[in-house]
Amino acid sequence: MRYLPWKTSNAVPNAEVIDFKGEGMQLVKLTDTSDINAPNAEDGFEDQNPLKFLETAQQEMSHHETDPNGVHQHAPGAKLDAGKLRVGLVLGNFSRALLAVCAVGTFGANKYTDHGWLSVIDGINRYSDAFFRHYLARMGGEEMAEDSGLLHLAHEAWNALAQLELYLREQEKK
Repeated sequence: MRYLPWKTSNAVPNAEVIDFKGEGMQLVKLTDTSDINAPNAEDGFEDQNPLKFLETAQQEMSHHETDPNGVHQHAPGAKLDAGKLRVGLVLGNFSRALLAVCAVGTFGANKYTDHGWLSVIDGINRYSDAFFRHYLARMGGEEMAEDSGLLHLAHEAWNALAQLELYLREQEKK
């Protein structure tokens, strides 16, 4: 399956459409791409980088913001946040998990340096290896990391986030 941006006017076979509610903008989950041509400059998508597309979709949405309850934008109580990311769903509902990951980040910063992980050579692969070392230790029955005294699962989450952050930063440079 691939995720690609398409204009509403395009007929897309074998697809599940996830609408961003931006005018003419959709995110399409394709299950069969054998007879589909990827979007190109004629479709208005010169850059197929997924981060660039999301940025474009968010900009498109910002020009057509609405209140999720249909309240006119100038009426009392209007809040133009329909279709925007609901960050509180992660930050609020994962408070214990995020605090456990923060403990791992603090341990690492004290062991090495603040923000030093951003400069590790081949960081994505090395944090992948670290993730799997903690995963294997946990699968072997060890709940806590010996050096930190923190949950292996929290170390796994930190390493996954480090990989994701480094990947996203690399994509932004492209």
